[in-house]
Amino acid sequence: MSEIKTVGLLGGGVIGAAWAARCALNGRDVVICDLDPEAERKIGEVMANARRAYSRLTLAPLREPGSVRVVRSIEEAAEGADFIQESLPEEEAMKIALLARADRVARPEVIIGSSTSGLLPSRLQSGMSHPERFVVGHPFNPVYLMPLVEICGGAQTSAATKERAAAFYRSLGMQPLHVRKEIDGFIADRLMEALWREALWLIHDDVATAAEIVNTRRPLRQCGGRSAQSQTKTRRQKLSLVHHILPKRLTAAVHAASQRQTRSSRFCWTLTREIKYENDF
Repeated sequence: MSEIKTVGLLGGGVIGAAWAARCALNGRDVVICDLDPEAERKIGEVMANARRAYSRLTLAPLREPGSVRVVRSIEEAAEGADFIQESLPEEEAMKIALLARADRVARPEVIIGSSTSGLLPSRLQSGMSHPERFVVGHPFNPVYLMPLVEICGGAQTSAATKERAAAFYRSLGMQPLHVRKEIDGFIADRLMEALWREALWLIHDDVATAAEIVNTRRPLRQCGGRSAQSQTKTRRQKLSLVHHILPKRLTAAVHAASQRQTRSSRFCWTLTREIKYENDF
């Protein structure tokens, strides 16, 4: 596999910006497409968070970072890239159209990966002239810290593409997990969905409240003699997402669930995608 020096990123939201941080802090130059006029600032903030996190993980000096450049078109991000990673909103038709645009200008040997958390790769590659070079590379948030990336090919994805994509992700310090067959939600999210689905029905059946469900996953109040009051302000702010915001979302989810009266995994997958919330790391 030829050396990958420049990564083209399609989408600069939470996932795309974190991909930019992981790639740049591993020495790759990044060209990222995003139309948000505040994209430079937002991506810069994610980069700063990543640098701060890395500095706490190791005392070793960080390698010389690559550059990050924001552009306004899919073609600008794709045409000079050695690897392309798409992290656009989870709207299938839009992804198919924009992936096809990237496919038209990228060099034939360049892999195009997608960060989708559940859309099937066979459908996403359907508009491409070179569908064999498309693969799902589903990361976990925050991408610059979480090493797991699920690799899943579509019906027309070549075995070589999956192997080359895995090698690239490993070069970024990630751990690829090959998904043998296409399936909604892939592997890790389906396991998380099982826990989520059970939480919804425990609340729906009046076994527990949303807050009580969340408390089963709450960090211990005391650890090594430290009380909860000694937690830092930043830690308390992060925990507030779990302790206060998530129970409200669970309650909303249960209300929606009560209207559907089904326990199928497909229902749960659809329902979870309808409930939007941000996990700010």
